[in-house]
Amino acid sequence: MRYTIEPATDAHMNNMAPRMRAKDVAEVAAVGLSPHRALRASMRRAVWAKAAVAEDGNVIAMWGLGGALMGLQGIPWLLTTALVERVPLEFMRRAKAELGLMLEMYPVLVNHVDANYREATGFLRLLGFTIGEPEPFGRKGALFRRLEIRRG
Repeated sequence: MRYTIEPATDAHMNNMAPRMRAKDVAEVAAVGLSPHRALRASMRRAVWAKAAVAEDGNVIAMWGLGGALMGLQGIPWLLTTALVERVPLEFMRRAKAELGLMLEMYPVLVNHVDANYREATGFLRLLGFTIGEPEPFGRKGALFRRLEIRRG
């Protein structure tokens, strides 16, 4: 499947939200958000955000980087649709490249991942993140794991 990488827009968000992968939906629900609200909040807080868009116009995934412009710690995020499963190797290569760009902006990247989302934690480990033990996170106290990676 061919796809392009584009700056994320509200149109991408509206395309992706109803098609978000079930485990991504469960992850954002665990912190009290709908897919649409999670994407909107992530985009609003982002220094930059991107979308992978298939030839048919459907969004494969959206990701970005939040954090204070003059800060030392960035907050990476990624949400996906089932289409990402059709391009696993290419998406891993893209993720490594995007991670490199993020680490150029911030020496430390930190976020949290749903402790029950094994595919996501495996993906993050392959990218080089250190994954912590499950601990309560957010208003609902769902179990999440802290993830962190440092430049060089």
